[in-house]
Amino acid sequence: MNRAGDVGGQSLQFRDNSGRVTVVQHAAPGPLGKVAGQVVIGKVPRSPQGFRVPVKLDSLREVAAAGVAVVVAVTGQRGVGKTQLAAAYARERAGQGWLVGWIAAENAATMASDLLDLADALGLRGADDEPSDRVLGRLRAHLNAYTGSGLLVFDNVTDPDDVVEHLPVAGSLQVIVTSTSTDTHNIGTPVAVDVFSPTTAIAFLSDLTQLDDEPGAAAVAEELGYLPLSLALAGARIRDHERSYADYLRHLDETTLDHLVPAKGHGYPAALTKTILLSVGRVEADHPHARLLLEAIALLAPDGVHRTLLETLLPTRDDFLTTAAALRRASLIDYAGEDGNTYLMHRLSQRVLREASSSLDETATKVTAALETHLPARNRSWELRAIGADLARHLAALTRHSAAALGLANQTTHFLHATANPATIPHAATTHRHHKIHLGGDHPKTLISADNLAISLDAFGRLDEAIPLHEQTLADHRRTLGNDHPSTLTSANNLATAYDNAGRLDDAIPLYEQTLADSRRILGNDHPDTLNSANNLAYAYNTAGRLDEAITLHQQTLADRRRTLGNDHPNTLTSANNLATAYNNAGRLDEAIPLYEQTLNDRRRTLGNDHPNTLNSANNLAGAYDNAGRLDDAIPLYEQTLNDRRQILGNDHPDTLNSANNLAYAYNAAGRLDDAIPLYKQAAVDCERVLGPNHPTTVAVTRNYAIALEEASKRG
Repeated sequence: MNRAGDVGGQSLQFRDNSGRVTVVQHAAPGPLGKVAGQVVIGKVPRSPQGFRVPVKLDSLREVAAAGVAVVVAVTGQRGVGKTQLAAAYARERAGQGWLVGWIAAENAATMASDLLDLADALGLRGADDEPSDRVLGRLRAHLNAYTGSGLLVFDNVTDPDDVVEHLPVAGSLQVIVTSTSTDTHNIGTPVAVDVFSPTTAIAFLSDLTQLDDEPGAAAVAEELGYLPLSLALAGARIRDHERSYADYLRHLDETTLDHLVPAKGHGYPAALTKTILLSVGRVEADHPHARLLLEAIALLAPDGVHRTLLETLLPTRDDFLTTAAALRRASLIDYAGEDGNTYLMHRLSQRVLREASSSLDETATKVTAALETHLPARNRSWELRAIGADLARHLAALTRHSAAALGLANQTTHFLHATANPATIPHAATTHRHHKIHLGGDHPKTLISADNLAISLDAFGRLDEAIPLHEQTLADHRRTLGNDHPSTLTSANNLATAYDNAGRLDDAIPLYEQTLADSRRILGNDHPDTLNSANNLAYAYNTAGRLDEAITLHQQTLADRRRTLGNDHPNTLTSANNLATAYNNAGRLDEAIPLYEQTLNDRRRTLGNDHPNTLNSANNLAGAYDNAGRLDDAIPLYEQTLNDRRQILGNDHPDTLNSANNLAYAYNAAGRLDDAIPLYKQAAVDCERVLGPNHPTTVAVTRNYAIALEEASKRG
């Protein structure tokens, strides 16, 4: 993790290793597939392969075109296709360049989380400790004033009262609400998605089965309540395995649900449960791995699972492809995506399969192992950072249904953190919540997940939340594991780091010193965690101006890391960077600049030009050039680093904001106030919005901006 150590607007220095628990991960890269399009915010369901445009789509288009601030309530019972109707319309509008926000609205918590993500994407998040209701209020005001082409979908609303307060009452935004509740008719123009009519159901079954038996089709359709999902499953089984509609009805009647707890069947028709179980049993008779694959998909996110995540579940690739094809033919799953390699299952089918399973934990364990193979090795985390959001999404679903995935959830938090992925905080929060529920508050994994959540909050500048959580977690570690347990030492290190980041050096340094002494006594001088503690203490000495102590400890740590880890290890290069920083701060530029130059070259060679640590080295070398008065060398390197960080990390990443401050400072030093002032102004606005008004970087940038304005006024 990068640690800013700047005061006074010069080069912002970084400590890019925080001594956290090392996680052994295994590389197995592969495309995961996701909804494309920069205008789409949220998880719009993919279109199944061979998707038929819903007959109600014309009605939806007509109602949605009726005027501004339109609210359309798409209602109907489960399994009739409400979500796919709304998704087809959303995909259509996204393809036209509209802003599309997809909000999962099953409950108030998920809805608020997705709305906050929308606010973040629109740049409406204020200070990090700002209450959520204030952010949501700002989002409503923004949407009420929105004049562009936009669509907001609240999918699967269970309580209309939860959604009303979030609906815009003005502006040009279109809103669609899908729900099984007809109460949503009161908040918008209704578009009812019904079960099939008897005539349509008979035609549908006849077309699917190719049987010339209209009375038989009518009997099956009536028994299944004309529900499209049930009819598709039944038709596929009749087509492939039954001799007649009468045989299917007989098998349906023979299927009992006595093994299910009555409450589990609540919320969907018993006939649907029977239909799904019949179809599963028929496929399983010919394909013994069918139930495992189905239950795996049922445990993961409902908006689609790329097959690369599932292939290792079955003995061979041929077993996998053959089983998947059989499940699709039985209408239990469908294919989506341009390549057809994303597997979809209706969320109602997912629920039935989970609730009917007697081996769900066993399946979850196997799915967890399959997902674990997709976590990159530590040295490839940044290279493969794009898979993070998909892994977090599937793990969030998996951990809702089983405790088996909680260990992997911890590992994924580390991966997301290493890639500066904004999914870190919600994923870490979900993981910690499920650890507490499944394992209890004092379980070691619960303590680790609490630490991970605090680290994530710390990384994104939310120190007012991070520090109390770190303090409580350290107290819990000491109480349950003892003062000398390695996890307790890690927790102490992380609390010291949070104090350090908050500028509370009087608290940070004694805790770092105690942790280093304990690590040397318990783990030994050469243990990686001991060397991490030494690195962090030396950096804190540096920040506090205790440069003689900092340089001595950094020199020793660099020598120890070169000896134990090798010259090219990332942690060794971190020590080289930090020693150069200490030399720089001590005014020993003749030693700092060559060491910075060598470290930058080594990072480019071993990590690549785009790695965050490489960009940190470029930033720090530019700062040293700046301090040496070599502005002709500093400014081009600052400009290149800022451009690279904008492209790689995004405009709002803290490192990007640091680069903007540093470049503006160099412009100022070169007398280019016309370049410096606009850059300072934008950086100050962005820092306050992203990091909050009290963050050290915000304070430094705002001060530098004020100084530049004062200099400009003196020049007239």
